[in-house]
Amino acid sequence: MSTVSGVDQAGTEFMQAVFSIAPDETTVAMNHPQTQVFVAKVLEESKTLAGIEENFLDEMGDPAVANQIQQVAGLDWRMVQQRWLNQLEKEFDLVWVQPELQYRNN
Repeated sequence: MSTVSGVDQAGTEFMQAVFSIAPDETTVAMNHPQTQVFVAKVLEESKTLAGIEENFLDEMGDPAVANQIQQVAGLDWRMVQQRWLNQLEKEFDLVWVQPELQYRNN
């Protein structure tokens, strides 16, 4: 994931919030550890969507970039998996016979 000048540990949610708005729109976003809040306004876009897609595909050939993308996707998958397991526990009153095998995100 790219770094953002002036934002320590921007994270996925920050990037989604900032890159989902159009020029002249404003949003509020937090960094990944949720220790800082930012107000962001897009003044202009310097690249077209086609240009951004082309850069992304070019960078995918770089093993370091591909590895970073896999790491972020893995984090997202673990969050989905944790929510699903929590929902199952609540819905079916699941009790773990071996609590040490229980998946936890902490």
